[in-house]
Amino acid sequence: MSNWLMPYFFFNGNCEEAVRFYVKVLGGEATIMHLGDAPPNSAFPVPDDLKNLVMHAELRREGHVINFSDWCTPNVPYSTGNNISFALQFDTKEETKAMFDALSTGGTIELDLQETFFSPLYGKLNDKFGVMWQIVCNKASQKTQAVCPYCGAKFKMNIIEKLVLFVFISFAALYLLAIIGIRWSK
Repeated sequence: MSNWLMPYFFFNGNCEEAVRFYVKVLGGEATIMHLGDAPPNSAFPVPDDLKNLVMHAELRREGHVINFSDWCTPNVPYSTGNNISFALQFDTKEETKAMFDALSTGGTIELDLQETFFSPLYGKLNDKFGVMWQIVCNKASQKTQAVCPYCGAKFKMNIIEKLVLFVFISFAALYLLAIIGIRWSK
């Protein structure tokens, strides 16, 4: 999977300014999502004074991604040194959980793995060496195991791939039925 390891930089309320600076210097395209843009969640209400902080931003250039955010971790003050983490993205919940469990051994969990509006599983931790990690199950590529009806081969497919396969098989079946129908009618 491409982009499975991405740097994630944190800022002390000036993330949007930093992202615009890096776009100017490094080039590429940026997307920015503020805390106020997130879907409302009664369990995690966003105070009005925090709604303009950057929840997540991405700078993309030539297939590479750098992530950014304003520091929003309660009870952990922002300081230089804890303003960078690495995000690991996986295609399945199983891979995500296995990596989270392995990296958290001997470390501290900041946010246990849980479903969010942007990921089926997301968690944050500091490993036993003090490196900050964000472990993410990629929502867009959630794949389920499929089995080929002809040869029994197992492979993983996301919903789009399943739809394309279904349409292909449907057209192939209609084509075969048309051929058989033509031969029977002669």
